Amino acid sequence: FFFLMIRRPPRSTQSRSSAASDVYKRQVHGEYLQKFKREDMEAHLPSKLEKEQKYVQMIEQLQKFFKKYEKDSTKLGFSAKMTSIASVLKNNFSDLMFVGFYVVEDVVNQNRETTGDKILEIGPYQSVILATPFINYGKGVCGTCWATKQVQIVNDISTCDNYIACDEETKSEVVIPVFYDSTATSEVRAVFDVDSIHKDRFDEIDEKYIQELVNFLYD
Repeated sequence: FFFLMIRRPPRSTQSRSSAASDVYKRQVHGEYLQKFKREDMEAHLPSKLEKEQKYVQMIEQLQKFFKKYEKDSTKLGFSAKMTSIASVLKNNFSDLMFVGFYVVEDVVNQNRETTGDKILEIGPYQSVILATPFINYGKGVCGTCWATKQVQIVNDISTCDNYIACDEETKSEVVIPVFYDSTATSEVRAVFDVDSIHKDRFDEIDEKYIQELVNFLYD
């Protein structure tokens, strides 16, 4: 047996560790995505009755959960509620690729100074992918929801001219605006983004009940 020795420039332990970590992350992400495709890409579209039943169950579950923390000393904050809502919705429908919130934040420069502009920044979410971290005003479905202050339902994302893709599996999307109060007359505080692997996935049932989920943020 012959062994070929190749001399390479020395690398620090930290760089080797970082490179190995990056490879590991890519492998894990790939494995999760493949698992998702195998198990869920053939998931049937839930009927209106199935959806409604699940939404009612989710609302009851969250009502009981949030009731435990109604006292001021233990009341859940905005981020905790967003996390809970995203988790419950994602885990009840297998065809959902992404369920999460984008929050309106100040834009800061390299000196960490605010510029006066605003941007949507990724908040609590559930998915097997890494989400787009920032979305500009009026861009994509989420940015359009922010700009118009209106619910956006796109049942075929290929028809959306300024669509921002985070993955290749999403086929339809619904985005609900989140305001600073329940009157819907204040400024948009965040948007709730829900993506499905199926076309023609979202309808008035989804809009109605996802809005009810969002309403928990106003309590």
